[in-house]
Amino acid sequence: MALFIAPVVNSFALADDANNEVHVQLNWKTPQGSWEKQRFAYKDVGEMSGGSASLPALTTEGSESVLAESSATFNWVANGTAVRQWWVYVGSVAGGAQYLNSGRITDASTRSLDVTGLPVNASTTPADASTAPASRSVDDSSSNWANTVQPPELVNPLRIEIGPDTPLTYWGDHDRVGCEGLIYRFAPSWSKDVIVTMHPDMDVIKYPVWVEGGRNVRLVGLEMRPKVQEGCGVGQAHQVRDYRANIHPRLVGNKAFQLKQAGTTWLEGIDVDLMGQEADCFVSRNPDHLSRADVKANRNFYIVNSRCVGIEGLDKSPIGDGVHGDFFQNQGRDDLGSLVIENATYRTSSNGVTLHAWGGESHWPRLFSMRNVDYGWDLRYSDDSRYETFGLAFTGSADRVVFENVWLNHGKGLDYGFVNGERIGATARSGYIKKHSGLSAGASPTGEFATAAETGRQYTSSF
Repeated sequence: MALFIAPVVNSFALADDANNEVHVQLNWKTPQGSWEKQRFAYKDVGEMSGGSASLPALTTEGSESVLAESSATFNWVANGTAVRQWWVYVGSVAGGAQYLNSGRITDASTRSLDVTGLPVNASTTPADASTAPASRSVDDSSSNWANTVQPPELVNPLRIEIGPDTPLTYWGDHDRVGCEGLIYRFAPSWSKDVIVTMHPDMDVIKYPVWVEGGRNVRLVGLEMRPKVQEGCGVGQAHQVRDYRANIHPRLVGNKAFQLKQAGTTWLEGIDVDLMGQEADCFVSRNPDHLSRADVKANRNFYIVNSRCVGIEGLDKSPIGDGVHGDFFQNQGRDDLGSLVIENATYRTSSNGVTLHAWGGESHWPRLFSMRNVDYGWDLRYSDDSRYETFGLAFTGSADRVVFENVWLNHGKGLDYGFVNGERIGATARSGYIKKHSGLSAGASPTGEFATAAETGRQYTSSF
């Protein structure tokens, strides 16, 4: 069977009698370096409606309007649109990719992909595009990301652009918990505002990024795929000292990003895959000159419109417990004033957010907020080690805690986390877990809140 897709139409759905939809999202990269997309939904009955008449139309062929087999060849045409790369998702929800995530297709002449494992007997008659979950169009990214927070104001910022010629710093294994090698390390003045981006000629960032300095620092549109450096072998984690220590021997410095600022750290449009690294994704630290009162009032950390997958770790093992990576962690006994995570996706074999309250209840952060967040098991680790254990989505403490539209897709059913010493979850269990209306179990019905196709190099800022 063949289905034909025009490049301005990047999502359609096929629905069987049980409403088991299949969505295909076609993304294409323009010569200017931006990624474009649009979504249409297909139901079991109805004429095509919605969308713009001025755009190329999505078409099907006669008898092939019914998906009669579990495999199909999806075809598309450029319709005169200049394209540098393609990227195709096929999933059960808009933006989903459980049937196919093609990755970047760098041969722009490609016009088809074979997909297997699809539901059968599904009509391909299109329905109103407005019935599909909201898309994030590059033409109106601000409204579609629907952010409720704003980046910090930067005054005469220092601009750092990570590119092929950016110098690297050699970093030793000072904590004796990993390995030594190269990192990007920037140390601006504590009073200086900073913005960090990627040079257009930079494909991906292959080394950890440490920004140890700056007042308010904004990192935008960074895409990281760390390399395993020489001497950082991809073996099992090793034990050196305290059994409670986080041991990440595969990545220099044991974290992808270390952010040490005097004011606000703002991460936006970041795309990280830590597969095989056993590392934390985002780590917060504070300068020594900040008092605990200064920290609570001014030290803020935002992760917005971003994703990190491949987070790995061990649970109970011969070398102890707690050997794991985190999506976020504040290390070094450094507290925070607030942690806000909005429109974020993270996948892990281990823990998610670890927000320590090192100074006790009087120094809890003012705010811990998660909005539009999906957390789930990274299936690439499903048979990696008998010590891999999928942990909790979040642990933390704060004066005020806000959860809104947070999805916990835990393979073992642990649909809860720890907040202020209590178990808070999607389902109430008498005397054990308190239900929170902002938490839901399972996968988000609208797919990932931050997909690989709209973050990293191809990110279009909402602000």
